[in-house]
Amino acid sequence: MSMTQSASEFADAADRRAAVTTFDRSVVVTAGAGTGKTTLLIERLVHLLLRNPEPLKITEIVALTFTNKAADELKLRLRQRLQAFLDSELDREPASALERKTSIEIQEVIALYCLSKDELESRVQDALRNLERSDLGTIHSFAANLLRLYPLEAGLDPQFHEDDGSAFEQLFDEQWSLWLDQELSLASARAVEWQIILSRCRLDHVKALAKSLTTENVDLRQNTDDLKTIPAALSDWLSQLENRATILLERHPEDRLNENGRPTALRLPAAEPSWALARPGGRRGSSRPRESLQRANRSRQ
Repeated sequence: MSMTQSASEFADAADRRAAVTTFDRSVVVTAGAGTGKTTLLIERLVHLLLRNPEPLKITEIVALTFTNKAADELKLRLRQRLQAFLDSELDREPASALERKTSIEIQEVIALYCLSKDELESRVQDALRNLERSDLGTIHSFAANLLRLYPLEAGLDPQFHEDDGSAFEQLFDEQWSLWLDQELSLASARAVEWQIILSRCRLDHVKALAKSLTTENVDLRQNTDDLKTIPAALSDWLSQLENRATILLERHPEDRLNENGRPTALRLPAAEPSWALARPGGRRGSSRPRESLQRANRSRQ
């Protein structure tokens, strides 16, 4: 290990230890990818299980991730860590560097919390037995567990299944195909509009826009025949995007991509809407928003 690495690890060792062993207040850890956040979380979980006083059961701990892959990795690594504690024999010489490291860590935990080896093994065994019953998983699986506990209050069928995103994709593709069968048929009421739209962009671009609007839950239904008026829902949505972009620029002034996208959100409400261009007899409006979006996309590539 280089001197630089040693100095760096020594410099934040106190912070890492505080993140693992501080239980009387909230702890927030901010770090980049590959810096050991998962390892630190596992160490904290181990200390919560083994601490004195008031050790926690594994079923009393909630640890949430965003993806199933991350949740599976968290459980696997915690299981391996606990099993290593259980397999360690303190009364014999370690056979490898890894065993020696584990032995030292166990002795530190025993000294820190005034544990006996039997107490440590009992708590570890209990955690291993109940690991699959714990709330170590994804946010959506945890929310689903809560809803299943109170289905009447939530107004849900107790047999519901949470969606990890795949069901939305399938449903959108099915509905998109059905919608296109009507819109692009010979009997379509908007054949002229579609000719204008498809002469300016590809169908997959329209699909991407439709999926984006569906994801953002923007209701574009209009109660008026005035196609030159931007619906209030769309105007509000664009304003929200502008506010979010402003916040991101304040937090990350070095991010040029946010700065590129912000003018587009500012100009879109003032520009003539695209549905006015598709209207029979409609005049061409400003193309600046479209050109700005293209420039922003090129900057990302």
